[in-house]
Amino acid sequence: MGAMQHKTPADVSLRDGRFTINCLWVGLALRPLERVCALSMLRQGHRVRIFSYGKLENVPEGIEMADARDVLPEASLLRHRKSGSPALGSNVFRYRLMEQARGLWLDLDVLLLKPIPETDDPVFGWQDPTLINGAVLHIPKESPLLAALLDFVAEAYPVPPFYSSGKQHWLRLRKAIGLGRRVEAMRWGTFGPRALTHFAAHTNSARFARPVSVFYPIHPRESHGPFQASFDTAARLTDETIALHLWNEKLRRPSRLRRDNPVGRLIVEPGSFVHQFAKAELGMRLTGD
Repeated sequence: MGAMQHKTPADVSLRDGRFTINCLWVGLALRPLERVCALSMLRQGHRVRIFSYGKLENVPEGIEMADARDVLPEASLLRHRKSGSPALGSNVFRYRLMEQARGLWLDLDVLLLKPIPETDDPVFGWQDPTLINGAVLHIPKESPLLAALLDFVAEAYPVPPFYSSGKQHWLRLRKAIGLGRRVEAMRWGTFGPRALTHFAAHTNSARFARPVSVFYPIHPRESHGPFQASFDTAARLTDETIALHLWNEKLRRPSRLRRDNPVGRLIVEPGSFVHQFAKAELGMRLTGD
C-alpha cells in the first residue's frame, strides 16, 4: 500500500539562509518513503531539487526537477557489481554537485526534522565512532577535501589508501599487469563513507563532523526501529538532532530487529515513529510499499 495525498502546510515558505537541498533518484517513480522524506525537507523551508535521468513520477508538489546529466552522464553512474545498486554512482554524483557549488546533498532516505542553516563550512556527520557518512553533505567547492575525493573517484581501478598495506600492494600488482580491480567489485562504501572519513582526516576536515546524534541517531543495525511501534525512536533523539537517516538499503531485508522481514518489502507499522511523523506532519498514511 502507498500514501494518500499529502497536505501542504500553509505556514511553510522558502526562507533565506537555508541551503538548497539536492537529491538524486534513479528509477521511474518515487516510492512512498522517498515522498515522505522529500516533503520533510520542503516542510523545513528548504528549496528541494531532485535530479533524475528521465521522467520521474510521484514527485510531490513544490519539489523541483533537474536533469542529472548536467552533473554526471548516465553512462558514468557506477553500480555495485553484486547488487546493481546505484549507491556507488551516487557518491560520485554528490561530489560533482559540490564541484558545481549546487548546495547541500541529502539522500532521499533522510527525514529532516529541523532546517539546516546555510554555511560556508563543510556539513557532514559521524554515523558511529569510526565513520563519517555523506547522506547529509556539503563540501565547499575550493575545499582540499573535495579535491581529494574527486581525484580518488576519478580512478577506474583505485587503490584505496584506507585499505591495509598488504591489500594496497596486491591491488597495485594487479593493476601493473593489466588486471586492476574495478571499484564496482570493491566493498560497499569505498567511494562513500570510507573515502569521506579517510580524506576528511587527512585534510584536517574531520573537525567539522557533527556528532552521531545530529544526523545518525539510529545505528544501521537498528534500521527497522523507526518503522516498529515497539521501538522508542524518540528516546534516541536529542535537542541536537536535525535529521534521521533511515538506512534505505537495509529496510527491505531481514535484520536483528525484524528477522522475518520479507526481502524486497518495506513494512511500516501503525504507531511507529515514521508512521506517526507522516500522519501528523504531512497528512500521509504510510504503510509501506
